[in-house]
Parts: sequence; C-alpha cells; structure tokens
Amino acid sequence: MLPLRSISSSCSKQFFEEAGEVVDVRLSTFEDGSMKGYGHVEFATAEAAQKVNNLLTNLVLNAA
Repeated sequence: MLPLRSISSSCSKQFFEEAGEVVDVRLSTFEDGSMKGYGHVEFATAEAAQKVNNLLTNLVLNAA
C-alpha cells in the first residue's frame, strides 16, 4: 500500500498508471503543505478505474 502521508502526485500517478491512463491526481494537504492522507485519481476510462478498484480491493482483502 502507498504511504499516503509522504507521497508525491507524480509517484501516485506512476503507481496508478499500472491500471490505465491517469488524467489527474489531486492529493489533499493541510495549509502547511503536509499530507492529509487521501487524494483523488481521475482515469481516462471507466475500465481503468474499475481495474484499479479491483486491484486495491484484493490488496486490502489479502492484507487482512
């Protein structure tokens, strides 16, 4: 899993591009620039979004 409190937008984009074309990555930060621990990734296709959803669901279930 990605360490969300210390990751960059470019690192996030590279990670999610394994599922398909990434249009945009927006990571939420506090006023001081530190990470809030979540973000939003926009994919070019619904298929890519579904693929990453399946991959992350499997990752979380296997980690439990």
